[in-house]
Amino acid sequence: MPAVQQTVRAIWACPKPIIAAFNGAATAGGLDFGLACDYRVAATTARFAESYVNLGMVPVAGGAYLLPLAVGLSAATELLATGRFVHCAEALELGLVNAVYEPERLLAGAVELAGRLSHGGTPTFARTKQIIRASRAEAFDSALRSSYRANVELIATDAVRARIVDVMERYRAS
Repeated sequence: MPAVQQTVRAIWACPKPIIAAFNGAATAGGLDFGLACDYRVAATTARFAESYVNLGMVPVAGGAYLLPLAVGLSAATELLATGRFVHCAEALELGLVNAVYEPERLLAGAVELAGRLSHGGTPTFARTKQIIRASRAEAFDSALRSSYRANVELIATDAVRARIVDVMERYRAS
């Protein structure tokens, strides 16, 4: 968990524009890493789920903090509580992603967007991003610490450990 949180902190704090381009399923940490990015684009084949709940855990990589920023509190609560998959059209409607492309156009669309985000130059973008995120930095860090503590407590329970082992065994069998 500490390595995952260190990665999401680095994405969040990076002074350059970071664009997540989703092409397939983005669940749990994969979705959370994308939520820490400045902009998210998806292929029409993409689907998303905050699936930690299926293990009896809470998002360790910031999803409980970042998802409500993207989609609002009510939608985020439902997605976090159910772990259900959201397909690209709904993700766009919710604000989970900013644009949707056909799979063969995804990379070109992300590169084009990167050029637009860099319009004012890297130092200008870096300062803008720093200002935008400054008021949320302490809250984000607090949420990450809280999710770590919550998962440590949850993993100590027999029920959560059994769920984790069950999922690991299913993946090993396939």
